[in-house]
Amino acid sequence: MKLNQSGFGHVFSIMAAVVVIAAVGYTGYRIVGSSSANVAKKECGSGFKSVKSEFIKKNGKGAKIGKLSVFSNGKRYCAILQKKGAAEGVATQMYVELGATGSGCKKQSNSGVAQGGSGAAPVKGVADSGNFQYYAGPVYKNTNCAFAVGYMDFDGKQYYANIVAK
Repeated sequence: MKLNQSGFGHVFSIMAAVVVIAAVGYTGYRIVGSSSANVAKKECGSGFKSVKSEFIKKNGKGAKIGKLSVFSNGKRYCAILQKKGAAEGVATQMYVELGATGSGCKKQSNSGVAQGGSGAAPVKGVADSGNFQYYAGPVYKNTNCAFAVGYMDFDGKQYYANIVAK
């Protein structure tokens, strides 16, 4: 088969499109189909196990739209804020932070809709933020007792969750 210049350009365009589609498809598969355990294993690293997680529900009681998870490998903690359900794949502002608590470490967690500055306060730890489609983090902290906080925007509201884990 003999290709002229325009034929060669057409073949090159098709090959470039296949590479782009393959790259996008791989990225989507890696993130979209992942459970929290799989995200932690891939993103936090090997040896991390789930310590505590808190679901974020639409309007505080509806469908699950996010999940803040804390993992530990026995030496340090890792936190990830992952989108769920209708929020997955939609790029919105997300924020996850992991810090150390004070002297007391009581396991607790909560979530809800942030209104007028209420909700979980930032902990001045290690943070990750930006416009993300699937998850924010991972962030790591060496501590005996970790405090994680996560925020995400969805449908014009800001939702939060926080976790104290030991």
